[in-house]
Amino acid sequence: MKQILLIILLCIFSSVLICAQTPAKPDPLTETHWKELLTALDREDWDTGFDRSSEYLRRVREEDDRKRVARLRYTVLFTAAGKVFSGKMSYDELEKVIVGFAGKEIVFPYRAIKGNCEGDFNYICWSKEDQNKAMITATNKKAVSIFAFEYVEFKDKFNFAKNEGKMAEITGIVKAINPNPNRSNIVILRIYVSGAHIELK
Repeated sequence: MKQILLIILLCIFSSVLICAQTPAKPDPLTETHWKELLTALDREDWDTGFDRSSEYLRRVREEDDRKRVARLRYTVLFTAAGKVFSGKMSYDELEKVIVGFAGKEIVFPYRAIKGNCEGDFNYICWSKEDQNKAMITATNKKAVSIFAFEYVEFKDKFNFAKNEGKMAEITGIVKAINPNPNRSNIVILRIYVSGAHIELK
């Protein structure tokens, strides 16, 4: 799971290339734009990643079947948490970033499904008690900071055990986003998503 930052953008980037083959109204973003964002995430350059993803979110206003807006929302949150971790963004600034995200669709990056996640990060960890729930502990590459605890409630039951080890993507509606009240750079955010569905890669 060390490549989570690449995975975050791979689905966006690949969809851009596919879209380039389909005639449509002019796209405000080019292949170069997405490469710049992908490179920033790979390098854990949180400043550039946040600036680019925020800019792109403003420019790509209409959602499409590639769900670029929903994917960019996640990227904005993840890179904002990265800036807090690195001391480049205050919690007051972070709170301004998350305003307006509640009630909006979000797409989490592809991650592997795992049953026992004790001590592991960046996996989709299902609840043994409730097959409608899962949790992800999203971190940076070295896992020295938890950028977000992501709590997911699914619309329908999903057989996690049968699909353990497979890569999957989660789409849902943001119920709430809570910055850490202790304002620590060890745990930054808690993201709550409801009405979610999961799609295998």
